[in-house]
Amino acid sequence: MHCRWYNVPPGDPGPKLPPPVPEHDSIPLNFNTFVPSHDPTLTNLATADTQSLAGISQDEAFRNALNAMYWTGYWTAVYHVCVSLPLGLS
Repeated sequence: MHCRWYNVPPGDPGPKLPPPVPEHDSIPLNFNTFVPSHDPTLTNLATADTQSLAGISQDEAFRNALNAMYWTGYWTAVYHVCVSLPLGLS
């Protein structure tokens, strides 16, 4: 039995060159004085999700949740079966 529940990684693309290090990023951050430049609030994300879910009924949401639980259990079982196989069979 061939048990491949995962994507096979691509072949070796060859040697990788290290990325160039910009000179201005060589100084470590001082977390005592660091001020982030991003907006950490999730207000935009919350309103977008609420608007996109407006057309979904409660029954459809419940069906989707059950479907997700089913497939989670299925792939968990496949993983445990593959892990328990002897090394020569996987």
